[in-house]
Amino acid sequence: MTPFAELVDPFDVTAREWVIELEPQGIHPIARRRLFLRSLPSGTYQAAGRLPGIPPGTTRVLDLEQLSHLLESESLEKLRRPNLIKGSLLSDLLGEFVAAHRADGISLTEALRLLEGVTQTLSPTPKSEKKLAKKARNVTLLEALVTLGPGIADSRRRWKEQLLHSWERNCQLLQNDEVIKRELETVRSQGQQMRFALRALVDRDERLSLGTWSCQLSKGEWDRLWHNPRWRSNTPSEWAEELLVAKARSHTRAIKEQLARERKERNIEASWAAYGQWLSDHPQAVRDIEFLLGGLPIRIPTAGVIT
Repeated sequence: MTPFAELVDPFDVTAREWVIELEPQGIHPIARRRLFLRSLPSGTYQAAGRLPGIPPGTTRVLDLEQLSHLLESESLEKLRRPNLIKGSLLSDLLGEFVAAHRADGISLTEALRLLEGVTQTLSPTPKSEKKLAKKARNVTLLEALVTLGPGIADSRRRWKEQLLHSWERNCQLLQNDEVIKRELETVRSQGQQMRFALRALVDRDERLSLGTWSCQLSKGEWDRLWHNPRWRSNTPSEWAEELLVAKARSHTRAIKEQLARERKERNIEASWAAYGQWLSDHPQAVRDIEFLLGGLPIRIPTAGVIT
């Protein structure tokens, strides 16, 4: 059967960008709700827009509005025990990790890394959602499981692997873009047309160096770039984009899209850092997160400094 729906990569930026532009106090209830939902045994809760043909006996215990109210009005200790329930998504992802670290706990930085990793928005792609909506009236549960099942299993496996292994946020292209634009501002301030000034900066090895960034192309490649109509511009952002395209031997659209992803990545990092600072000043909120992570202690740095 041809799959009609695919899940987004759990570590793709689109799955993690939900925190952008939220204040720390706005991040906390969402993170808490998602941790709670993912600590429930699979099948006890079905979100709005669930797949058609839910098996008999599966109950929808709460809707999101009721759950949000309950989490705000009741202490978490009354809602569940401080352990990861076997069969839940959170147990599958973090069960072994929590068991190994419950005695000594983890740092706030590590906790923020885990929170970012387990609170993603994981759903079918927009194109797949349209396909699913068209078939929603006549697709059977078996069809849904056949098409989504392997994707869900593979997504969960990759989710766990990436969650429990260190990874670095890659914003190198964005950093290069910023370096180039700073250097080009200096070039422009000298009053020369940039296409002539930059051409003069290409050395005998056909390398152009701007600060810590450099690009080496053949003479023919440089000549083609000098004749690009955009090179008549004196705008640093346009020049930076063209230089990045040239070095990557890519195209403008790909570079624009990568820069946009990396800007989001940086904003995601800033939002979680702000949330970490907020947690440092709100002990009860820290206890909420510890409880929902199966009783995993979080070490808060002194003076609220996250390292």
